[in-house]
Amino acid sequence: MLPEKLFRIEDANAAVPRLALWIERLQRGALRLEAEMQALATAHGVALEAIVTEHLLRERPAARVLVEELDGIVREIEESGAHLKDVRLGLVDFPAEKDGEVVYLCWQFGEPEVAFWHRVEEGFAGRQPLPDGSGRSSCSRSWSLPPCSVHSGRRAAATSSQLSFPATTRSARRLPRLRSASVSSCAGPRAGPDGGRQRSSSSRSASPRRCGRGPSFIPGRDS
Repeated sequence: MLPEKLFRIEDANAAVPRLALWIERLQRGALRLEAEMQALATAHGVALEAIVTEHLLRERPAARVLVEELDGIVREIEESGAHLKDVRLGLVDFPAEKDGEVVYLCWQFGEPEVAFWHRVEEGFAGRQPLPDGSGRSSCSRSWSLPPCSVHSGRRAAATSSQLSFPATTRSARRLPRLRSASVSSCAGPRAGPDGGRQRSSSSRSASPRRCGRGPSFIPGRDS
């Protein structure tokens, strides 16, 4: 099934500045939300895992507002056609087409531009550098997209619903739990000192599992 939108490389790069702002807000919001949960757990003398969604939203109104705000950001990212893969690592995929195959252009928070791609089934661990000459202003022939245009098709199934902050009006019971720490310790590929792409095999094959802990949305326990 084709995704609703296929990105050119320059389309994905044009989205990076806004995505960087969104990801930063999501990560900061994740830390704030966990602080609300921890404060409530401390006040009741229980472990963080014992706090259920309804209890948090009832006693901490700020958490309800925050959840709705973060859910809105996730929704905007998904509606843009990009796929939010991991908030903690700041991973976003853009459906694209390479030689007739649907693949993902892959961007990680902190990278100055989209510089990697991977096949749909390979994920982050299979990231490969984009071919030379296929940067911001290119409609490279190796990326067999329609001539500098967006391709439409049937909408693919959602790939990152597990990352979303559910709006409280839709599903208060599914408020995600978070793990928090610095995202800067992640070992994913980054830009080199001169702003160029790092092409070492270790960077290309780095897996999110190697990274330090950071804000990560995982479903909370229902009461």
